[in-house]
Amino acid sequence: MSERSEMKLKVKNQDIMSHLPEPSDVLVIIIGAGISGLLAAQSLRKLGVPFRIFERDADFSGGGGSRGLGWGLTLHWSLPALRALLPEEIVGRLPEAYVDRAATVERGLVSAFPFYDLSTGELKASTPAAPESERIRVNRDRLRRLLGTDIDIQVKGHAIRSPLLPPPPPPPPPHSSADNGQRLSGNPTLSLAPLDISVPK
Repeated sequence: MSERSEMKLKVKNQDIMSHLPEPSDVLVIIIGAGISGLLAAQSLRKLGVPFRIFERDADFSGGGGSRGLGWGLTLHWSLPALRALLPEEIVGRLPEAYVDRAATVERGLVSAFPFYDLSTGELKASTPAAPESERIRVNRDRLRRLLGTDIDIQVKGHAIRSPLLPPPPPPPPPHSSADNGQRLSGNPTLSLAPLDISVPK
């Protein structure tokens, strides 16, 4: 990452931080413990902001972790932001989620993606090589499990709809309600679950 990019990211992070309320004034409710929800949870944990995270599925292994969204992820331009959001101990463990840790970490190989003509086997093109500091390839399930480290994920059995804002005045914090009628208040509520699924409460 260039010095200019690092400076922009630092300025952006400082700008965001200056607009955050005091941690004691906030309880963030996160709906969905996928990669985005867990990344948000880790970032809040790093900042000392209280949160509760709710999830439909208890299974963090095998196919339950990827949810049919694909086997792996290539992190390139988002990698500096990902590292900035995570606590240092999780950043240090990112290699645990690599697709080929032996090649990347132990042998120091750089990643490049070849494109072949599958009818002939001929190499048609390849992406420019990039070192681990600029691009990594991770297994989606392993990344999700890593992001779940030290996070109290509350797995429930009723769908949560979010956010439902109460009528004014005076406005209490936004809340999420479950199919069984139970309500949770949080300010703010982050819904990081896909729109086409029911997130249990």
